[in-house]
Amino acid sequence: MGKYEVGSAIIISILLGVIFLILFDGLLALIIIGFVATYLTIPEKRNIKVGIFASCVMGLLIFIYGFFYVPQLPNELSVSLIPDISTFISGFIIFGLICIGMGAVGGYLAEKVFG
Repeated sequence: MGKYEVGSAIIISILLGVIFLILFDGLLALIIIGFVATYLTIPEKRNIKVGIFASCVMGLLIFIYGFFYVPQLPNELSVSLIPDISTFISGFIIFGLICIGMGAVGGYLAEKVFG
């Protein structure tokens, strides 16, 4: 089906990813986002990197969303947590690596099945 440029395919996959985040788990949604972005890209530009980039953009949106809508923690846990810059940086790096891995899996599956 690949008839979209890379940017259009990423935007379409992120819009679908918002729906998949509501329906499925976060990791499965990141794999689906990488798959859809790679699948929608024209065959000449179809690559695993398209899925990785789409998954990372969605991961960044999820990370920013987490700042505004934090989960409610029990009192024992919230007292022991001390937010600082090292926690922020390490959480961002780990979440980025997870997004890269899940986007690569989705992009690899789309490339092997349809490419």
